[in-house]
Amino acid sequence: MMRRSRLANAGRSPAGRVALDRTVPALLMKVGRYPLHHGSVGAVRTLGRLGVRVFAVTEDRFTPTARSRYLFKQFLWPTSGAEDPHELVAGMLAIGARIGARAVLLPTDDEAALLAAEHADVLSEHFLLPNVAGDLPRRLASKRGLAELCADVGVPAPASARPKSVAELLEIADTIGFPVVLKNDAAWERLSNPAVSCTTIVRDTPELERLASSWPSMPGVLVLFPASEQASAARLQSFLDAAESERVAAEDAATARDAPAVVEETAQ
Repeated sequence: MMRRSRLANAGRSPAGRVALDRTVPALLMKVGRYPLHHGSVGAVRTLGRLGVRVFAVTEDRFTPTARSRYLFKQFLWPTSGAEDPHELVAGMLAIGARIGARAVLLPTDDEAALLAAEHADVLSEHFLLPNVAGDLPRRLASKRGLAELCADVGVPAPASARPKSVAELLEIADTIGFPVVLKNDAAWERLSNPAVSCTTIVRDTPELERLASSWPSMPGVLVLFPASEQASAARLQSFLDAAESERVAAEDAATARDAPAVVEETAQ
């Protein structure tokens, strides 16, 4: 009874707090197929029990979100992430028009969040969106980009590297030592060319080689390990510094080889 009373009174905020506006609907937007998503169910139940009309994009009529009694209406729209972003935006606008009122857009995955931020100027016709920099969600969704943001503001984060080839991946793993943790690095790419199905711990070289042999092409994969392993972090940094030095040296050598031809062409 106490819990039900708290929910019933949620919109009756004390002075100084913003009251819940139940007249504003909400739309849960997703890209890709993951029918068992607890966050979506939680959002539907929380808002629905408070009297908010909650709409949701679902890939199937029988997902837990679609079957929730607190969902006002579902929009059946199976997507894969391989669609053109403009096609997805057009679909979102059509859904917004069918809702009939500007709804709070609640992305439930990285791809939907990127669409909302990068096409906010168009989507704002039908949806209420936060005022964020258009490129920020993409940087946050990228594991590498997030690590760089943490470094920029002085927030500790696990040491990480994004190898460009399987050979470099194996060399990094050998340098920092096993086990290593692999994660898909970026939104969209994790759907079109995933390295792993989820965060994966790899314990030795044969296991890593078996995993890499299943990739049709080199995916965007991030290798990371706990920041507390200072020795491993130092070895990785040494490896990355050496690789960067080799790259710069190679570029300098190429510039030196090309310089005479460039000078002659400019002189003519």
